[in-house]
Amino acid sequence: MANTIYDITFVVALSIDSDERLRNYEYHKAYWKDAGVKVIYKEVDYNPNVPFHRTKLFNQGIEEVTTTNVALTDVDCIFDIDILNKSLLSVNERNAIIPFKKVKHIDVNHNVLFEWPNPPSMNKKTLDKYFYTGEFNSIIDFENIKNPWFDFDGPTGLCFIVNTSAYKKCGMENENCIDYAFEDIERIVRVRKLGMNVTWLNEIGYHLHHSPQSRKRNKLFRNNFFEFLKICDMETEEIISYINTWTK
Repeated sequence: MANTIYDITFVVALSIDSDERLRNYEYHKAYWKDAGVKVIYKEVDYNPNVPFHRTKLFNQGIEEVTTTNVALTDVDCIFDIDILNKSLLSVNERNAIIPFKKVKHIDVNHNVLFEWPNPPSMNKKTLDKYFYTGEFNSIIDFENIKNPWFDFDGPTGLCFIVNTSAYKKCGMENENCIDYAFEDIERIVRVRKLGMNVTWLNEIGYHLHHSPQSRKRNKLFRNNFFEFLKICDMETEEIISYINTWTK
């Protein structure tokens, strides 16, 4: 029997760090409620001195899910209900779905502000520009890095739809990644190595706009980056052993 919207629960990890984020949160709740989709919001109070442990909140939400499928999604992310239905036709124990390849920034009146380009290439320039203040010094030769797992057809964050039981077997979210940056691509690399396919639908998603000031720099960026590289370097059996050490 095909999946329907009654077979999925959205999990959103959030911290209200600005008036824009609050506005997006209220819009997100109304949008998915009108669509009849169940959403679990895992929220912590905003504290600029405490890292936002996004992956931990996602895992807490996953443990509450009783539906066959789960979507790990941003509070700033919306997309058409028809795209959700298409995603539900394709998701299964061996196939996770990212429901769009393109992302447009919109305001709450659905005015398109701009479109996100394709995911940036993985190199030192990109890391310095988008993720880290100051020069990123490392022994890694970014320009010549060879990583066959780093091959994505679209955005890696915003929304990830997966069979709940299958994702639990993959370890769920990696709580060694804290705040933002690399937790989403680590997830994709890990599930691929554990035998799951990840499919991007040729659709458009929407990101509710917020100013760049509402997203602070992640002081644990390096930690997340090297956690990602650790997973890239592991073989399947090593990953299985590794996730068995995680305590949720």
